[in-house]
Amino acid sequence: MRSVAHAAIGMSGPFIPHWNLACRLLDVLAALRDATRSRHALIDSAMPLAMDAPGPRDDRLYLQRIAAWLADA
Repeated sequence: MRSVAHAAIGMSGPFIPHWNLACRLLDVLAALRDATRSRHALIDSAMPLAMDAPGPRDDRLYLQRIAAWLADA
């Protein structure tokens, strides 16, 4: 039996009674996005892939910067 919530988001199968758990998880993810928004904007604007016609060197720089960013997190 599908619930109204399942139908609204296109899920099939039986209703899972842990809907509030999923909502809390979404709240946590939203808080994480808000807390890191400025950091993401900074790294995105400095990314070589944001430039016109990036090449293989830009891919390497991108991966290096992401690795450094994650190491600093």
